[in-house]
Amino acid sequence: ANNLTLLGYPVKWTSDTEFRYAHQKFVIIDNKTTIVHSGNWAKTSFPEDGMKANREWSIAMTDTEVTEYYRDVFDYDWGNGRDYDAGTDGTGSALSYSETSSTYSRPFDTSGEFSGPMNVTPIFSPDTSLQGILYCINAAQVTLDIQIPYFTNWNETGSVEQILDAIIAAKNRGVTVRVISEEEYDYEEVAHLFNQNNIPIVWQDTRWFTVNHNKGIIVDGRIVLISSINYSDNSIDDNREAGVIIENEDVAQWYQDVFDYDWAIADFDHIGDVNLYWDPNIPTSSTTIDVTVYGHELFADGITTVSLGVKIGSGAWSNYTITGTAFASAEGDLENFHRIIAAQADGTDITVQASIEAGGVWHVGEEMVIHVRNSIGSSATTPPPVDPGIAELIPYIAMAIVAVIGVICLKKRK
Repeated sequence: ANNLTLLGYPVKWTSDTEFRYAHQKFVIIDNKTTIVHSGNWAKTSFPEDGMKANREWSIAMTDTEVTEYYRDVFDYDWGNGRDYDAGTDGTGSALSYSETSSTYSRPFDTSGEFSGPMNVTPIFSPDTSLQGILYCINAAQVTLDIQIPYFTNWNETGSVEQILDAIIAAKNRGVTVRVISEEEYDYEEVAHLFNQNNIPIVWQDTRWFTVNHNKGIIVDGRIVLISSINYSDNSIDDNREAGVIIENEDVAQWYQDVFDYDWAIADFDHIGDVNLYWDPNIPTSSTTIDVTVYGHELFADGITTVSLGVKIGSGAWSNYTITGTAFASAEGDLENFHRIIAAQADGTDITVQASIEAGGVWHVGEEMVIHVRNSIGSSATTPPPVDPGIAELIPYIAMAIVAVIGVICLKKRK
């Protein structure tokens, strides 16, 4: 703040009577482009090449109507903010960062660019973030993928409890749910809660990433939420946060590829010891299904047997030994194993479960369901805004440029 002021740029602090923390990360450029981040504008969000970093999502939207909306929120916060004063606030000190080298190959270093009709829904805390998150979860019909650093306030009557209830309700209505979280903030109670409801939860890879700082949701491969919003009651109810829901299959699929990559290299919790997934995420009746069992966490123990259980519809289980199908993972080790399932009729649900014997011990993963669908019904109508003066939910035609950022994250839990 002091350096910007010395350069002649005005700086304000967000109102501390309206918000507990200014945790939003959005940028407005020339009243034409809006960038929404999960990460911060600092070295922690923009690491040098070859440095170990965490996972972030970002999106740039080049649409004047969308940008006008974010500008209205910025102007509201600016008008209620307090001027920075060096005498009162101090001049700060230089930031220092400890960085570690990484061999991460950055497979998503080229941004995706998409244009055409899409629903763009800005959301903000404390105005409409809970409403937006619940809209995404409740809209899920086939798949629901969530990447979030942590869940707090999990056993209280509040916003996070509503989110957890909605996730479990999605699972109970037949949606295949996956959660990537952060082991550093491992809340065992939440992991147990998901395990009790047969929802697999894994921890972000720490060989290539420092932590997971992303706050994203992907629904049915066609809706994506990018935001700064953590799953804590403070973040949802008290902070200023910003996010955007994009309803467009091309955009959502770009992020889906990133999520699937992170899922494939994730570390499993001790509750569920084997991870798997399949391609395509939502197969049709004309596509074969390539199921992969990920064994990287057991590779060092010496994998001797890999088994995949498959149940088509309500039929009997068939178990296949797939040890001989090993192929190289992203790390280059022969620690992934796969089996092709033949195309099935539209509407078929296929249950799969992986087991690995390593070091003389069997490890068994959660049962997961593959939904074969030639089409998915329309999602629910976007709900009305809580406060039309601050955070409307509106459809636009926009151009989206999406990016995934690897950053080092040194943060307080907000």
